Amino acid sequence: MALRVRQVIDADRPWLRALIEQQWGIPVVTPMASYDAPETHDAVVAEIGGELSGAVTYVRDEDDWEIVTVIATVEGAGIGRAMLEEVRDFAQRSRAARLWLITTDDTGAAPFYEHLGMTRTRTYENFVDVVRRVKPSTTGYRDAYEFEWRFGTA
Repeated sequence: MALRVRQVIDADRPWLRALIEQQWGIPVVTPMASYDAPETHDAVVAEIGGELSGAVTYVRDEDDWEIVTVIATVEGAGIGRAMLEEVRDFAQRSRAARLWLITTDDTGAAPFYEHLGMTRTRTYENFVDVVRRVKPSTTGYRDAYEFEWRFGTA
């Protein structure tokens, strides 16, 4: 079945909120903010055979774009890669200087982001303590790693 990545539409947003709530819990906490409604942000979704199968949400802050969530409902199908490449290409065409995200030390995602050509730029030690201020029951990880793509702004 064909994989298709497209911009989110309003009809997708209830599904997107439920997916984020199930996978991440709401709010979604990053080093920059606590997002109570991440489904309202810019996003791309993936479809396989017409069925929604993943999403990437992101926030544009002038030329610094933060990826807030990356969720693929099927592993190994190229969904994450396709969505991230779509957002990367859009950021680059939009003349963003940087596209970045964080991942926690319990996900095993760091090698995936490195394989995509992202650079690890920072470690947030004890990031779990930051998240616990908003979501007290958070467990399972300690640190977070920041990855980025940098683009020429000419």
